[in-house]
Amino acid sequence: MTVFDFNTYPITDDFTVSHSGVVTREIMDDGTPRVRVLGGSGYRTTRLTFQPMLAATSDALLAFIAANRATSIDFGDYGTGYFWSDPTETAAGGLLRSVAIDIYAQVT
Repeated sequence: MTVFDFNTYPITDDFTVSHSGVVTREIMDDGTPRVRVLGGSGYRTTRLTFQPMLAATSDALLAFIAANRATSIDFGDYGTGYFWSDPTETAAGGLLRSVAIDIYAQVT
């Protein structure tokens, strides 16, 4: 398992989390639909936004993400899981760039 290096690629305090629930969809005997939440899966999707970085550092991060799409990664407090979405890169003023990506991780 690969451990993600948050020292080289620090994140901002701006992140979002959504939990994955286990849900069933059933049609009852009288024909009415019913959705039931059975519990949590222990997984969640977290949007990580990295602090603005130089272009070379951003390129290295994007290369790391591309090379480890199917690798289980230890994201520390955010759990163990995978890169879930395509990364987005935006200009952050001057020569700096900011990268954001969703991860799908099991929190223990």
